[in-house]
Amino acid sequence: MGFMGMLIISGIVGLGFDAVAVEKRLLTREEAVRMLPYSDEGNDPGEYEAFLKLFDYGEAAYPALVEELFDTRASMRIYNIVNVFTGSKGDKSLPLDGLMRFAERHGRDSPSFPGIEAVFRGLGQIGSEKEKEFLRQYLDLEDTLVRHTVEDSIKLIEKRLETLKREALRTERRERDSGHRQGQAAPGQRAGDGASGAFGFTLPRMPIGISMCLILAIVAAGGILFFKRR
Repeated sequence: MGFMGMLIISGIVGLGFDAVAVEKRLLTREEAVRMLPYSDEGNDPGEYEAFLKLFDYGEAAYPALVEELFDTRASMRIYNIVNVFTGSKGDKSLPLDGLMRFAERHGRDSPSFPGIEAVFRGLGQIGSEKEKEFLRQYLDLEDTLVRHTVEDSIKLIEKRLETLKREALRTERRERDSGHRQGQAAPGQRAGDGASGAFGFTLPRMPIGISMCLILAIVAAGGILFFKRR
């Protein structure tokens, strides 16, 4: 391979590594905020496409969005941040921690603080046992709408946990049944069956070599008796 060919290949490989690095790079807060919807309807040119791209970034956008969550008082922006947390792929530890800290800071101010209902709803959509217990402390909120959101979120988590438990039990049962079938005797032969002799009766279950010796002995004895009679 010539020198120019090696340079071309090196350049292609380098571009590949750069692309991977860009995909894994965390978004800055400015970049993440710029991709959030900003108009009332969210239908300005390119606005919706940029928002969808934020979902694709997923985990790479979480730190910036958590930071923005605590600094904004715009209910629609909080709503959209929660939507990214619940609708994108990635480890949910950071979003859940951010949502719980937000609820701790503003949950008792409901409904005066913007976006608190969306935060409680988000905890129900991606939360687990820890978040369920956290939400219980807000079941006494005076605001009916927000309190019902908390109740619905707890029920949603309980339903999801119950579904996961049933799936785990089904998986365990399938694995146990599969292991039981593998440990059974070969098809057509029941445990405890003996080996059939040459004269149609069944010998007790024993090693094949011993069984064959007994069969040969029976055949030989029969032959001797036959010749003696003659």
